Amino acid sequence: MFDQRQNEIGTILEEIAEKSMKEWTEKEKSMTKECSGNDDITVAVDAGWQKRGSGRSYDSLTGHCSMIGTRTGMILDYSLRSRTCRVCVTARRMKKIPKVHTCRKNYSGSSKAMEADMVVQMVADARIKGTNIMTIVGDEDATTIARLRNKVDKSIIKLSG
Repeated sequence: MFDQRQNEIGTILEEIAEKSMKEWTEKEKSMTKECSGNDDITVAVDAGWQKRGSGRSYDSLTGHCSMIGTRTGMILDYSLRSRTCRVCVTARRMKKIPKVHTCRKNYSGSSKAMEADMVVQMVADARIKGTNIMTIVGDEDATTIARLRNKVDKSIIKLSG
């Protein structure tokens, strides 16, 4: 019973989050246009993992990333990565077919590469929806900006936060 309620509430919360992020993205674009005369927005991005990397070993099963507008300070997008699914793993261990479920496994690469993957996806999705992200504020991770420039736009600027 608890899992059913959790799934119902989770779906509603995701819908509310989507609506909120869409509203704040429009506000970010209008504030940017007001200040700079164009709608090339700047966002701050950062990712985290359930399990901390040691510098040699990055083996967390999940990661999360948020994109925050630098003018509004509000979350414009978020992304999650999971390398496993509890329902699928349990079924495989019991040599059964998994029950019908919303499988959250959506990533198979290394945990270290999750951040770049999530940022590329968020920036690409924003561009598809008409939001021109031209500057990224982030940590000293060179992989993220390299992948952004390779997969999205060579002229994206990176600032260190």
